[in-house]
Amino acid sequence: MHFSEKERMRKDMKKIVAILLLVVMLFSFSGCGESYRRKLGNNAVEMVQSMEKIPDDIKSGCSAEKYTMDITLDDAKNKISGTVRVDIVNNTGNKLDKLCFNLFCASISSDSKISAAENSETKSKYSVEAGNSTSTFYVNLGKDGIEKGGKLSVNLKFTTMIPEINDRFGYYQDENGKLYNLSFCFPQIAFMENGEWIEEEYGEGLGEVRYSEMSDWFITFKTPEKYELITTGKIVSEDDGFVIEAENVREIAMAVCNFAEIITEESEGITYNLMMPEYEGYKAEWIKDYAEVLMTTAIESVEIYTEAFGEYIYDELDIVPVFYGDGVGGMEYPGLVQVSMVGLSGESDEGIDCCDDGIVSTCHEVGHQWFYCAVGNNEGREPWLDESFTSYIETYFCVNAKESIKKGEKFNMKYGGTDELSDMSSFNDVAMSDFYINFPFNAYEGDDYNYVYSDGAEFLRALELAMGEKAFIKMLSDWYNENINEIVTGAEFISFVLEYDSSEEVVDIINKFISEEQI
Repeated sequence: MHFSEKERMRKDMKKIVAILLLVVMLFSFSGCGESYRRKLGNNAVEMVQSMEKIPDDIKSGCSAEKYTMDITLDDAKNKISGTVRVDIVNNTGNKLDKLCFNLFCASISSDSKISAAENSETKSKYSVEAGNSTSTFYVNLGKDGIEKGGKLSVNLKFTTMIPEINDRFGYYQDENGKLYNLSFCFPQIAFMENGEWIEEEYGEGLGEVRYSEMSDWFITFKTPEKYELITTGKIVSEDDGFVIEAENVREIAMAVCNFAEIITEESEGITYNLMMPEYEGYKAEWIKDYAEVLMTTAIESVEIYTEAFGEYIYDELDIVPVFYGDGVGGMEYPGLVQVSMVGLSGESDEGIDCCDDGIVSTCHEVGHQWFYCAVGNNEGREPWLDESFTSYIETYFCVNAKESIKKGEKFNMKYGGTDELSDMSSFNDVAMSDFYINFPFNAYEGDDYNYVYSDGAEFLRALELAMGEKAFIKMLSDWYNENINEIVTGAEFISFVLEYDSSEEVVDIINKFISEEQI
């Protein structure tokens, strides 16, 4: 996820106020936020070094090898319904009598549910009951169960009701038509850790709780006529509905629209698909110009990150500009990114007067293809492992963007009122709040979660300054390439950094930004 320019300005102002009132705050601060305030004597490095075993091979006790989904969109009722077959493997040392599934959209749309389940082979019926959060459902396997090391295939019947909201999941409507943002709305096996199912509440607001391994998805998706689709994976046929194949992905996301053009470009063996709705109130030439900005930024981002960190793991990337609330700038999914329309102003007769947010949000969300989509993490527990990293590399992009992203004064490259898109001057003196960056997302109060982004980027910049740019980028590249398709932890990353540089300066930086309590 990414925040818009207005949100960034608010964060900067908050830092200024925090510095001016620092003395007062040290004496008067109270409440839950104190748990993530920096403490004297913190030693995250010592904590990591004292661990008998650093988690470096995170696997779910129960995983899905494949999802086979047959679904239909009803645009009159704003509903998706259908079935999904899930091929399950029991990786635990015990028999499993029940399975836990996430249907995250049920936290947002209460009528969404998994309504029935059965054995895919024998057709034996299984009961379904609500989990401990509104996002989870349990399937009781009855006399079947899954023996340790065994496999079982389950058919699930589900319904997703799509609310009219400007968010990552929901639909937008104007006089030209509808755009459906379909994310978090398909059943997916929950993560099992130490014999316990991870049940996290998912709802509207900031932060994500995704925690999943790679799986393969094969989907048949029927929509009314005149709807275009972009999706995680590839569309391999459109003869009788969209047939989609998505291999080696952590989840599925789609955008479906009946008033959009899909623009396709090829570069360096990768196909880029941009769904550009013809939003009400925007001139056609503005839409065309903004589409060019987003497409160019996406291509440049992939090429810059590939050169610096390693190969993009898919051969397609989809982009869709959407409307958001609450200052959100974008959202990431495997092979697909949403970017806020805040970068395009429909109020100016001059068209696009600034594309900063569109450019920065796009390169941030594309960065998540490296950190979250390829190198996974528990986003709820350790959001800094993807958000801090992508906040750092978005600035890396801005420094290294090729001239082709610069389309003249109309597409000026200003960022926060400075020239930060052309140099690293703002990072040369690393500033930071008095908060640690490695707490769970829901531990932060209000806007304090933003520091995971801003101070998280500054943490990595501080390491770069201490280690030297060449050594730091090599370390980050090695981290990426050694952990593709895996799930990583904060302790693992700290240990990894120390293998490259354990100098007093690097140790001090880690201890200033990383709380030992959350290792």
